[in-house]
Amino acid sequence: MRACFDLARSAVLWLIFFFGIFTIALLYPIIRYLSPGNEEIFQYMMGFWARMCLRCSLTRVRLIGAANIPAAGGMVIAANHSSFIDNLVLLGELPLRFKIVASRAGFSLPFMGRVYRGAGYIPTGLRMDLSEQMKLYRELKNKRNVLIYSKLPKNSKLGEFTEAMIAAARETHCPIVPISIKHAREVLPMKKFILKKGEIVVRIGEPIYVPDLKILQDKIRELYQAEEGAFRA
Repeated sequence: MRACFDLARSAVLWLIFFFGIFTIALLYPIIRYLSPGNEEIFQYMMGFWARMCLRCSLTRVRLIGAANIPAAGGMVIAANHSSFIDNLVLLGELPLRFKIVASRAGFSLPFMGRVYRGAGYIPTGLRMDLSEQMKLYRELKNKRNVLIYSKLPKNSKLGEFTEAMIAAARETHCPIVPISIKHAREVLPMKKFILKKGEIVVRIGEPIYVPDLKILQDKIRELYQAEEGAFRA
């Protein structure tokens, strides 16, 4: 019975996911024509789409520490990354709009690429080239929020952040808001398509106003371990 329920939830999630991406991509040229350069429209649409994916698939998310998010814009949101569903969780649950530093591969996909470009996401690979770094710096200097993920973990639950990302916050005098995402990998493992029972816990820490790689890694680890034992399979 549980397997059938998980299968039904998964079908709903992927149906809404692909329908939403397809719809936003089709609206891309119309929105760009009527409101050129307005990336917030796409970001709002993606937030709504992500919430629908989570709500309709009955995916439970617990958000802790939302009061720690600064009122003023222009911050680096730094989160660990271990599941495909992480994007949906943060887009749908965080009470602010932001751009994502995303893999270049996503920009080459037929419909996803349009959505990424419309929302003003910043492409990157294993290393950011100069033009990508300049775009990241420009967004932060213009007081826009940018989400960066840690590298995907190999032998541990938490991946590592890169010094280049921290340098961007340091050079633009922007705070870093550390976020831990826990149990996403149990709910939807990487390269899997079936949702599992469980609650994803998002814990938001106090802003780091003097950006430092070690401080960020330690803070993410502290936030992650604070919720140890909360997962119920």
